[in-house]
Amino acid sequence: MDDFKDDGFKSGWLQEWMAARMDDFKNGWLQGWMTARMDGFKSGWLQEWMAARMDDFKYR
Repeated sequence: MDDFKDDGFKSGWLQEWMAARMDDFKNGWLQGWMTARMDGFKSGWLQEWMAARMDDFKYR
């Protein structure tokens, strides 16, 4: 398994993936995604979803 990780580093795919993530930060889509998540919190859907999960636990 370690060999696979090392090969990933050597081939540069990990660096490329990280660079792509940095581009995502720069172009703002990640911030937009995070903001949308925050809107989810504010609108209450996340609390409702969590409450539903808790009910699932109780009924098991």
